[in-house]
Amino acid sequence: TESFANPTAAKSILDGWINPGYAIKPSGNLDTGKTFIVRDKDTYSWALEQFSGDQNLIVQRIVEGVEISTEGWFNGEDWLNPFNHTIEYKRFLTGDLGPNTGCSGNLVWAVDKPQKDQLVKNLKKLGPFLKAAGYKGPIDLNTIATSKGIFALELTARIGYDAIEALYEIMEPQDLGEVFDSLGRGDKPVDLPVKKGMFGIAIRLTVPPYPHRKADKRDKGLPIIGLPEDLDHFYLTDVFLNNNLYQWSASDGVLMKVGGNGRTIKEATAAAYERAKSIRVEGAQYRVDIASGAERNISQLKKWGYLASGSLLRRAVG
Repeated sequence: TESFANPTAAKSILDGWINPGYAIKPSGNLDTGKTFIVRDKDTYSWALEQFSGDQNLIVQRIVEGVEISTEGWFNGEDWLNPFNHTIEYKRFLTGDLGPNTGCSGNLVWAVDKPQKDQLVKNLKKLGPFLKAAGYKGPIDLNTIATSKGIFALELTARIGYDAIEALYEIMEPQDLGEVFDSLGRGDKPVDLPVKKGMFGIAIRLTVPPYPHRKADKRDKGLPIIGLPEDLDHFYLTDVFLNNNLYQWSASDGVLMKVGGNGRTIKEATAAAYERAKSIRVEGAQYRVDIASGAERNISQLKKWGYLASGSLLRRAVG
């Protein structure tokens, strides 16, 4: 990983190019869609031109392996249980095609044997630092795991989108705001109200022109049909309610995240997609393969010794 003050400085990578290529990320509060994964010099040069001349950049060598995130919640003194893992699907189109949107869907599950989970052990090393900083809340370490080791990609000190919706799918029926309120007031809850033995899924449902350009305000008001009255498992974002009709706000094109849960990945996925099919809106778009390949990736992580073979993962991969 290298940091550069601007795109011009980042061109130095071209002089010592190493295959299979590099990931280019903006440093700062920019759209995650501005992350580029490039595998040749020409595309690398083009990607640098997409940033302003003074944009700070982070450039990382591509490592082939299994990408997985590990999240823990910290109360200012110690970690809350349970930890959780996320497998995220970032490309816009089914089959990992299309532009990088930052997130098109997630699979989340709680860790049932943290003492035997190498990914959790790595995250817990941050404990003394977080305590010294008085940090309270979730923190996530995104990594690439290979047979040769675990490589950190980024650390996120906030809730993850759309991982929080997938996590909520496996939480006990409790207002998530109560958890944040308890942490903020220093009540120090012993555990998060998360159900072990369950998988949670969140699918991002959008409308054009997302993700290619900003929404046209003239499109505001597009009707969204099929939402249940209680909105259970539907996490609305770019939507407003007008005379009992849900409509598109035309701010960014991400209408909602559709959730599902189950004791197996297949069960959770089926529940989420059944709900997604119930939504009727002109131009609706979402990936139809969220959680595909997850069983294979989990099996590989277990084989390398990074994940414990708990009952949940045995159900997931057999």
